[in-house]
Amino acid sequence: MIQGFWSINPKPLDNNGQNIKSTEHRGFIRFDSIQELYNAFDKLLNKDMEFFSSMKTKKELGQIIEIANREATYEQKAEKFLKLIRE
Repeated sequence: MIQGFWSINPKPLDNNGQNIKSTEHRGFIRFDSIQELYNAFDKLLNKDMEFFSSMKTKKELGQIIEIANREATYEQKAEKFLKLIRE
């Protein structure tokens, strides 16, 4: 899931000739060329990412985080977290 806005409009917020290229955390990005857009797609599609979603209480989330944090590496912590959150 991607959350944010990608614009190919060269003047998305035209304010007397002033417009933004991207916001601080890149929730909005303006692409000025097709190559910029292709590069962004390529970068996005080649990342090894995991999607997760849950409806857990803060207590349940805290327990899951605590259990996952016992693992030795970041990757193992992530795998444990994802396993527990999906149960």
